[in-house]
Amino acid sequence: MIRRLRLTPCPFLVRQPTELVISGPVGWLMRKMGWAGFTVPVPFVGTVILYWRDEPRGYEEFWSRPHPSERYHELVHAQQIAKHGALWYVTTWLYDTAVLGYNSPFHRIESPAREATEAAEMQGWPEWV
Repeated sequence: MIRRLRLTPCPFLVRQPTELVISGPVGWLMRKMGWAGFTVPVPFVGTVILYWRDEPRGYEEFWSRPHPSERYHELVHAQQIAKHGALWYVTTWLYDTAVLGYNSPFHRIESPAREATEAAEMQGWPEWV
């Protein structure tokens, strides 16, 4: 099941990303692999954020919005795409993940997003998250 979220716009992005929740076998598999979400630039569409869910239907609150840390982290990626461009984002993410590893402190995409998310969590989540 795919569901589009209509959440509060992010103030640091001019063009808002499309945010989708994906459940079912794909959502279950991605969650089991340790992924909460994924941000991808789509040509002629813009930035799309996919949140993976593995819970059964009926948990309306669970489906209505992602956890603040998930959303903030993915919106930082959307900001990186807006700042540097889609080609830089995709090639840098693939290269750094293959060479350095996903959890490397030197990963030029993931490390700043993790740091920004941790800082926002320490200061308290903004209202729009």
